[in-house]
Amino acid sequence: SVAGARVTGENPNVRGGLGGPVAEVLARERRTPLERVSVRDHFGQVGKTPYLMGVFGITAADIAKAARKAIARK
Repeated sequence: SVAGARVTGENPNVRGGLGGPVAEVLARERRTPLERVSVRDHFGQVGKTPYLMGVFGITAADIAKAARKAIARK
């Protein structure tokens, strides 16, 4: 892969999610900027999916913003 940056996106909490293991591998194998998009330490809420994705910052726009941020760090 020629990509110089990575973004992980996930619905669960940032702690214990996929981004941690990805960060470990990248730190060991390849120094690559990584941005993680996931639920940050919030108490759960009730609502429709699009609303909750906005509240927790995990929309497509949030992922695109994280990608631009990671690319800028290359």
